[in-house]
Amino acid sequence: MLPNTSQPPEDLRVRRTYKLLWEALLTLLEQRPFESISVTEICEKAMVHRVTFYKHFEDKYDLLEYGIQTTQMQLLEEFHQVEASQTKRRHIRMLEQIAMHQRFYSLMMVEKETHSLTNLMRQQLTRDIENDLKRTQEKGIQLPMPPEVMAQFYGGAIVTLGGWWLENGMSISIEELAHYLDLLLTGLELLS
Repeated sequence: MLPNTSQPPEDLRVRRTYKLLWEALLTLLEQRPFESISVTEICEKAMVHRVTFYKHFEDKYDLLEYGIQTTQMQLLEEFHQVEASQTKRRHIRMLEQIAMHQRFYSLMMVEKETHSLTNLMRQQLTRDIENDLKRTQEKGIQLPMPPEVMAQFYGGAIVTLGGWWLENGMSISIEELAHYLDLLLTGLELLS
């Protein structure tokens, strides 16, 4: 029973309830895994009755889906406000949206469990790619961007690169990272 997410609820009380529940879930997600969070805890944190929760959402997965869809819709709105021919500007808008909602995207994109198989594989793969790129540089071949950026991109594409960017305190400016994404996504022959 997913709420109609194509448009936000009109009633201010309903919008407030959705916001409180979503914020409560995000706060709890910062403390522990989603699987261990109960609807009761979400309601207590949001100061919303369980009856009210179930009036709007089927379960915690429904709330999670609502929050993800709402945030993704905001991201897509930002992305589509820029003409398709302005790829770099689109990437800047996307990265600005991630920076604006850093809390949400950190929870969704940054692997918290250092010993998870996904994280270990991503780390090893990116380390191997980075080492290969550094050896390429040592041979005198100029790379169009830092090896770290290229390794993260090829190690897990845009989601991993976004996660890496968040994990590393957004150490590369939005404009610079958008430029690198543009180079990578336009099919540049990197090692030719």
